[in-house]
Amino acid sequence: MRSTLLITPFITLFVLLAHISINAQVRDSLGLITQPANQPKVADTNRQSMNTSVIVSKPKPIKRPNYYEGKNYAVGIKAGLNFARAINSSGNIISSPTTGLVAGVFFQHGLKILGSRTELNYSRQGFNYDNNGQNGHVTNDYLALLTMTTLTVFHRVQLQLGTQEGFLVSSKDSNGPGAKGANPISAFNRFDFGLAGGIEVYPYTGFLVGLRYNLGLTNLIKRPDNNIANFVPFYQQYTGYNVKNGVFQVFIGYQLPL
Repeated sequence: MRSTLLITPFITLFVLLAHISINAQVRDSLGLITQPANQPKVADTNRQSMNTSVIVSKPKPIKRPNYYEGKNYAVGIKAGLNFARAINSSGNIISSPTTGLVAGVFFQHGLKILGSRTELNYSRQGFNYDNNGQNGHVTNDYLALLTMTTLTVFHRVQLQLGTQEGFLVSSKDSNGPGAKGANPISAFNRFDFGLAGGIEVYPYTGFLVGLRYNLGLTNLIKRPDNNIANFVPFYQQYTGYNVKNGVFQVFIGYQLPL
């Protein structure tokens, strides 16, 4: 009897420990083990670490300085090639283009969307002719003042449209001025008014690449004059007087905001 009473507490303790062990195993298999309140759950910790890695991996955007920020004016230089010909040519004047230099300076007002452009250019133009089987070409040098309205798109492309006023400063005929030394400039109208339109692209800060077409509206050659016709080869067989300057330009340049 006494031995039974001594064994009973041990049996009770064994049963209690076994019960606790079984409950722990069940909870573990069901994922119900609780963690201390001051420690985050494993799943939450993994999620936070993943979020943290995503945030850290994202580079912060770098704000690049705007070259034209706060600026509304610019000055620049440009140079390129002319591909010029005589439009509405007839008689012995050939419509094939001649090449020449164009170079100048410009002032730009308005760098955002709408603006204006004023240019002063040196422009070498001309045309080819056939004088009884003898080919020749005329080279005319102009000083041209252009006034254009500009439309800038996305800070990278600019459309231009306006007028051009050209003044003929010199002229040269490849076949010479004639026996009596007549200057071919006397065969041309000295003033040339026309339209100009083109496009410029700004691939890199300050630099520009452009295309433009200039169409003369005034007659290039004067009316018949016997004094001129006797000395200027291309003028002798010319029968039409509606010839205009047509010039296609390709150029590069650089502008500096003010």
